[in-house]
Amino acid sequence: MIDLGPLTNLLGSKLYFGSTIVQYIAFFAAIIIFVIIAKIIHYIFKHHISKITAKTKSNIDDVVIKLIQKPLIGALFIVGILVGMQFLSLSPDVAAVSSNIIGVLVTLLIMYVVIKVVDVVIEQGLGRIAGKTESKLDDQLIPLLSKVSRFAILALFLVIILDNFGYDVTALIAGLGVGGLAFAFAAKETISDAFGGFSILTGKPFMVGDSVNAAGVSGKVEEVGVRFTRIRNWDGRLVTIPNSKVASDVIENITSAKARRYNINLGVTYDTSPAKIKKGMEIVKKIIESRKDMKKDPHISLSAFNDSSLNILVICYITDTDNWRQIQGEINMKILEEFNKAGIEFAFPSQTVYVKK
Repeated sequence: MIDLGPLTNLLGSKLYFGSTIVQYIAFFAAIIIFVIIAKIIHYIFKHHISKITAKTKSNIDDVVIKLIQKPLIGALFIVGILVGMQFLSLSPDVAAVSSNIIGVLVTLLIMYVVIKVVDVVIEQGLGRIAGKTESKLDDQLIPLLSKVSRFAILALFLVIILDNFGYDVTALIAGLGVGGLAFAFAAKETISDAFGGFSILTGKPFMVGDSVNAAGVSGKVEEVGVRFTRIRNWDGRLVTIPNSKVASDVIENITSAKARRYNINLGVTYDTSPAKIKKGMEIVKKIIESRKDMKKDPHISLSAFNDSSLNILVICYITDTDNWRQIQGEINMKILEEFNKAGIEFAFPSQTVYVKK
């Protein structure tokens, strides 16, 4: 402990928890000084060193600079506390508690550094490898791996902190083993969702970005998480579904289809001549075969004699499955325009009444 006797005698000798006001002022002054030093170092890193590393070809130095900035500030703050404590007169009990608190701060700082290093390894290392592969499975596993690694690190350092405070960690782990069954039973839905997510990631019924029909929801998959799958439906709303429901339901992957089938039923009036019906079929075939986003050679036939119309059935396939709604609308509009030009009338429900005189 640093001797502040002269100042203590000058300003007063009344003790508060074993130390005078002057000693407390010195304690906080030491912390403030080291915080100011930390801020200066942070400024230098941010406005000078980071600009130098940004000019280099490799991004490793940029990553290292970002990694050490905040831990360095935390470390200097802890050093400031340690230096400041040298000015205090602490009883053995208070000194022991203070030592434990500093130990926790150091442990938390190390935990932060470990988490950040693991994140960098996963994102910069595994993330780059995953980006070069054609499969989307590894891209989905990267965020999941990051979350699991963070949880494991937090659990490990929690055990270290408890051990630092004198708790019997062995007995705690044994107790967790006994209570694990009760916890598993209480969290069975969460566990079921987690296994469902694992089933989706390994079974690959769909990938992020695919259009699907799953668990009664139709739309585009935006995320496959540990517990939930998020699908943006065709109305633009984000729907969150538990993975257990998705995995146990029938899943239709719309994106996997190379072409989307489109059936058109064209009802024309009964006074349409056979020649005009044939012409109408030729018009439809020409419209479809002129498009690059449609398969050639559609099936077109006079399919039915309905009560109010002669039905022309058109079965065709849209190859641009992402824009199938727009393509359907364009085809329908073109058919309407060409049929009007050719004088082919569409039928509507009607009845002919014969009056006998």
